[in-house]
Formats: sequence, C-alpha cells, structure tokens
Amino acid sequence: MAGGIEITLTGSGFQSGAQVFFGSQSAPIVTFISSTTVRAVLPQAVQTGSVNVSLVNPNGTNATKPGGFTYVTLNTSGRAEVIGVEPLAVIEDLQTDVTLRGRNLIAAHNAGSLVLRGPARATLTLTNFRSTTDQATGIEELTFNVRVTASPPLASQERLVVQILASSRAQASNDGVFESSRQMFTV
Repeated sequence: MAGGIEITLTGSGFQSGAQVFFGSQSAPIVTFISSTTVRAVLPQAVQTGSVNVSLVNPNGTNATKPGGFTYVTLNTSGRAEVIGVEPLAVIEDLQTDVTLRGRNLIAAHNAGSLVLRGPARATLTLTNFRSTTDQATGIEELTFNVRVTASPPLASQERLVVQILASSRAQASNDGVFESSRQMFTV
C-alpha cells in the first residue's frame, strides 16, 4: 500500500508523455520505454484491494486493465490467503500450469491445506509444485501443473468451476473451515 515500487506495463500504442493511473491515483513518475513498454512508479493507496490500471496517451487514446493491480499489506498473521489465480480458465484434459498468488500459501501447501474443489464428476490431478516469494511485498506464488477431467466429458458449451481453498491450519482438511475460499477458475 505504500507505493513507490516500479511497475512495468506492456501493450501497444503507448506514446511518450503518457499518464498512468492506478485506480484514481496518478503515477508520480512515468517512463516511456517504447510503444509497447512503459514503467510507472506506484502511487500510495488508501486501502487494500484491486484497482484498474489505465494508460492515457497525450493524444487522448487510452486503455484500461480492470483489476490490473492489487494493493496489499504485509500480513504476518499466518492466515493463508489466495489473492489471485492465473489462468482463469483451463482446457479439460490438458495439463496446464496454474499460479496462485497470495500470503502463506507455501505454509498451506506444506503443513496446512491447499485444496482444489470441483464437482463430483471432475477429477483433478496436481503435480510439480514450485514456489517463490517476493521479498519486498511478502507475496508468494505457488505454481503447479493441473489436469482436470470430467466423467462424462464436458459438452462443447459446458463449463466446470474449480474453487481454491487454502488454510495454514492442518485441521482445515478435517473441519472444512478454510481461511481463503473466494478464488476460482473454470474448465
């Protein structure tokens, strides 16, 4: 929330002199690198949460990425929290890398509970877990391969929702009380 870190925006049609906004806050410093890359210093936030990221060129053209940046505070409480998942959709029966971003996810995976929950007809196979921690923000990334198969297979326009549940408490898998349960992706 303190701001001050440099963020790189990538896209196309960027112009020298562009302004960058995080929510309604203007970036105090914007550096034009090329028509596809701009760097902006993150302004301070008044509250945590996701904000739109907008770039406005001097000629008035603009682009916005809804929820493009999430402000967080360093949280040392030990509670697991998933604040983002990429990609938001996977293809049935195709092994895909999924990355979770959040707090205390490594502890949830190693000693607590990190669960993907889908409908009874879905089989989820998770392999090859990898993790990193951004020392500046404390945000962890947990990446793994997932393959989701459905029986019977999905129809052409049918979708399944997979919910991500996380808790740093080992007992969560038995009592069903998870600290983080709002993030999902579709199949």
